[in-house]
Amino acid sequence: MCRKYDDVSFDDVDFAHLQLLQCKKRIATVKRDLYIGEDISNPHNISPEDLSESGATLAPNITISDCQICVELAAKAIFKTVGVNPVERHEISFNHERVTDLLNRLPSDSDLSKRVPRVIFLTQFWERFYTLSKYGVPERNISSFELLNESDALRAVQDADYCIDTAEELIDLVISEKEIDRADLSFPGLI
Repeated sequence: MCRKYDDVSFDDVDFAHLQLLQCKKRIATVKRDLYIGEDISNPHNISPEDLSESGATLAPNITISDCQICVELAAKAIFKTVGVNPVERHEISFNHERVTDLLNRLPSDSDLSKRVPRVIFLTQFWERFYTLSKYGVPERNISSFELLNESDALRAVQDADYCIDTAEELIDLVISEKEIDRADLSFPGLI
């Protein structure tokens, strides 16, 4: 029996795992910094709704910048998880040959075949805000604080969570199919 991911190397899966670990640590930091609730012992469990209800004081520009990085790293982890080298750009185009390779390697009988294209779209969507969130529009003397608001930041957190969850689901699928023991991955206890 030929399984779909037999040709994916352990090193590719481990690299994807490390990318996802970086995403999860970054989004946990964003959530911890934003959340003014009573219990922040596990920032992974803070939802965008919790942030909205907490009255958190957001720095939308910083949140969006960090979340864009999470979206991009999660997307690149998805590529490596199925043995495709990621596109070396912030914005990942559906027309790129590697995206076609990635999409062809997704299980057609899984929700992932619909979720991963959305992750690709979100890299395009948030890439457009990345520079604006850092610098604003200096030639017009418009700071990023004037362009972005709390709703934008909460949306960025929600989209980053979506991308991370999608990448994690695909990694779990490939780890299961390849019968990789999580203990063999780099820093196994941190995800």
